[in-house]
Amino acid sequence: SRGGSSVRDFPSFFSLNSRLQELPASLVSLSQLRILKVGHNKLVSLPPNFGSLKTLEILDLTGNRLNETILT
Repeated sequence: SRGGSSVRDFPSFFSLNSRLQELPASLVSLSQLRILKVGHNKLVSLPPNFGSLKTLEILDLTGNRLNETILT
């Protein structure tokens, strides 16, 4: 048995076409997050410290209302 795994152990988060208006700030605590697909929602910003997701390999933010300056 693997023992108790916590939500922090999950390597991916998907929420496509679900009308999300914001990502939870706690998302940045997912230290093993490798895939984040949240395309075609209603996101206008990213949580503070979003850049601290060092293990993130695939990011899909297409079809949201993000201000392009936050991604630079």
